[in-house]
Amino acid sequence: MCFLVSPTLVKKHSEYARCLLSYFVSRGRELYGNEFIVYNVHSELHIADDAVHFNGLDNCSAFKFETYLHSVKKMVRSGTHPLTQIANRIEERCASTLENKDRQTKKSKDRAFILDSDNGCEITNDVEKDGQVLCRIYRNPALLFMEPCHSFLLGVYSYIRKQTTMRWIPKKRIEKRAIKIENEETVTFMAILHQQ
Repeated sequence: MCFLVSPTLVKKHSEYARCLLSYFVSRGRELYGNEFIVYNVHSELHIADDAVHFNGLDNCSAFKFETYLHSVKKMVRSGTHPLTQIANRIEERCASTLENKDRQTKKSKDRAFILDSDNGCEITNDVEKDGQVLCRIYRNPALLFMEPCHSFLLGVYSYIRKQTTMRWIPKKRIEKRAIKIENEETVTFMAILHQQ
């Protein structure tokens, strides 16, 4: 499914994703029996077509509506007159003098990225010099997994922790945001596919 989220990966690997989904549906019958094959499972065969048509599954997702529906359901306190209750809760929110817009949180900035050369990049501080930032560069990426596909296809790279250099990198080269996961001897960078 990861191939079908990112517009970049959809263009490159939609056929491979289609094959994986087909394999899952066909093997599901063998593993779980005929009860496994219901309409929902069969519809997975068409997800790759939707991803190609909409340039990624995020562009046709209903998650934001489902999230809003959840907040609307929380406004109902009893089973009688739900529409009136929802209207009252919305009115209460509008009349409330409490403002949440100026709330400050302490959140560290995103500092992990993957460069075009597939090297991991961690911004070490907020100092900028001539449009460049100081980064710790992780070189020589290794595969984290090989099945069902190479981890590189999904933007997942593993590096030996001690193989790093410090370099000033032009800010415009830092585009692919990532999540950095540290282990004792290795560091793994996972590209955030929704933003590619």
